[in-house]
Amino acid sequence: MDLMIPKDKAISILNNKLKELITPGFNWKVWQNTTTIDMKQIFGTFSDQSLQISHINFISAYLPPEETVPKGREDAAGLLKSYIQQIENYSQIADQKIQITHQSFEKKYYELADKYNQKISENRTLATALTSYNEELANFREELSHSKIEIKRLEDDTLQLENITLINLWNAILKLPFKSIWPVILVFLSILTGAFFLGEFIYSVSHPIIHP
Repeated sequence: MDLMIPKDKAISILNNKLKELITPGFNWKVWQNTTTIDMKQIFGTFSDQSLQISHINFISAYLPPEETVPKGREDAAGLLKSYIQQIENYSQIADQKIQITHQSFEKKYYELADKYNQKISENRTLATALTSYNEELANFREELSHSKIEIKRLEDDTLQLENITLINLWNAILKLPFKSIWPVILVFLSILTGAFFLGEFIYSVSHPIIHP
């Protein structure tokens, strides 16, 4: 049932029309016309309620008005009371539907809120993991850069076997720490001295001196 005006206003109009039925000097024709108009305002222009009121028989061609008017009042009162009850019932049903709809939306809201909070928590976890990954990646890149520099330094400082010369050997010695230079120089000189005396010995053996 659809009402054209608020429920409380509609019930108030219907109660007033009930009171008019028992008012002294009741004019059934005026009451019927005005009540039909009220029914159209409450329930709509082509509503069953307005048609029912307009078809109440307050007079009859076969009976006197003192018999038909009370019967018409009784029928009218019964219809008005039924309309009030219908409005109360349908309004109660509508309120229950609204309450159910509200509860349904509230439940849906909390479900979505839980999902939203869960996603926020997951995003925070992912953000933390991503930050940690980026830090590890940065550390790895830094270590890799240092490793490349160290490899280049070792390549530059290492005496290559295929390119051993006295100059390279001397440069390699100069690159050694200060405390390590003297022992290496002594060893180097020892090797040279030993090589010199060994050469002299070999030469003296190969070329003996013959005295006359």
